[in-house]
Amino acid sequence: MRSRQTSVIILTFLAGLILWRVLDFSDAIDGGMTSTSATTIADDESEWEIEKSLGEISNATLGFERVFAIGFEDRMDKRDAMTIGASLSGMKLEWIEGVRWKDINEKAYPAGWDKRRNNPAELGAWRAHLNVLQKIVADGISTALIFEDDIDWDVTIRAQLIEFSRGARALQNTNSSSPHSPYGDDWEVLWLGACAMRTRDASYVYQIPDDPTVPPFKHRGEMIYPPFVKPSEMHKTRFVLERVEALCTLAYAVTYESARSILASLSLQPTNMAFDVSMNHLCMNKDLRCLGSYPVLFNTWRKEGTNAHDSDIHDDWEDVWHEKWSKGITYSTMLNVWNLIGGGKTVQAQYPEVSPQWIEFEKLEIPRGKLETYELTLGELTA
Repeated sequence: MRSRQTSVIILTFLAGLILWRVLDFSDAIDGGMTSTSATTIADDESEWEIEKSLGEISNATLGFERVFAIGFEDRMDKRDAMTIGASLSGMKLEWIEGVRWKDINEKAYPAGWDKRRNNPAELGAWRAHLNVLQKIVADGISTALIFEDDIDWDVTIRAQLIEFSRGARALQNTNSSSPHSPYGDDWEVLWLGACAMRTRDASYVYQIPDDPTVPPFKHRGEMIYPPFVKPSEMHKTRFVLERVEALCTLAYAVTYESARSILASLSLQPTNMAFDVSMNHLCMNKDLRCLGSYPVLFNTWRKEGTNAHDSDIHDDWEDVWHEKWSKGITYSTMLNVWNLIGGGKTVQAQYPEVSPQWIEFEKLEIPRGKLETYELTLGELTA
């Protein structure tokens, strides 16, 4: 009898507990959940969505819809190198044929082009870049990354781009957890590879301190240093900048809308400037919202050989032999080909003063950056 009474008490207690949980859950659905717990869950979900969006950068096109490389088909050596580098980085390239100025009908020259003053090869480069933009517009490509055919990048490029994208989104004030691009909602040009860069009229800069992939100060040539920062602060710091102006279109990204604007500006209106100078003016005049990285994330490299073989625009360089080199890339993909090609995970820095000299690149972490406020005083933009 005592056992039956005990069982009834236990069953009554369990029924009451179940009823209390049901009512409590119902209250939560009706808004009874406390604001603190609701906010925490919302914040967790938002952070998860942001991380999911940033994860798109790990795909074969680095978070863009397409990646194009411009180069001449008969420069098979350059295509070999870029194809190997892209393969080792798990990157998918689509080649766009370069254009030689002699093959351009003079009627198709931009109005105002001065053949006597300008290097004729610059006209071919101008047309080749416009051909890529034309394809982006014609095919309705949402975003595209465009390379020239002689560039290099760090073996940690995806980790670098993820942190760059955090900076780009912060500068654009992109609060959406699902932006149109992992790089934000409001950019028009991402200038990721240049030989000169500066920024103006920008009060905010995204600063990434202690970045182990930043090249030593003396090995950078694309800008003396941002004038809002002391040289002593530059050694391991990367900056994501807005309203940038740059020279050399080594690597840059565009959206469908900005590709259409650039194509219209450079094709339908008179111009007497090389492609990169024209792009610089569009950024300088704020016709486009241009963001960039200092130091840059993509830069020039050269295989072992003579200067005469390096450029397809300049033919007047001396025939002087040089070793292979890469400009401003710490853990260079091109200089580590033989460390990577057998599936290796350990690579060497190209600069002896860098520490660590050898890294397991998949384990290297890029620190989180933050927005900083600066008062800018600009110097000259020089290549």
